[in-house]
Amino acid sequence: MIATSPSMQQYIVDSSLTYRCHIELADCDKPIAAIAYQGKFYSFFKTCADWETTEKIARRMKSDRIITKIKKGWAIWAYEF
Repeated sequence: MIATSPSMQQYIVDSSLTYRCHIELADCDKPIAAIAYQGKFYSFFKTCADWETTEKIARRMKSDRIITKIKKGWAIWAYEF
C-alpha cells in the first residue's frame, strides 16, 4: 500500500470491486464515464500519474469521492447519486 494518512485510505477502492458504466447527467449532452460501487454511482473526474498529486486534488474535493489504481497511476471519481 502507499504511504498516506488513514483519512485518505478510506477513499481508495480496489477497482475489481467496481462496475464500469456510463451515466447521464442533466447538465451534460452525452453520457459520461462512471463506476458503480456499493450501490452508488461516481463520475470520472481526473487521472493523476502520482499519488502526491492525487491526494492533493482529492483532499480539495467537497463531494464524496473514491480513488482507484489504474495502469497510468490513479483515477479520481466524484459521487453523483
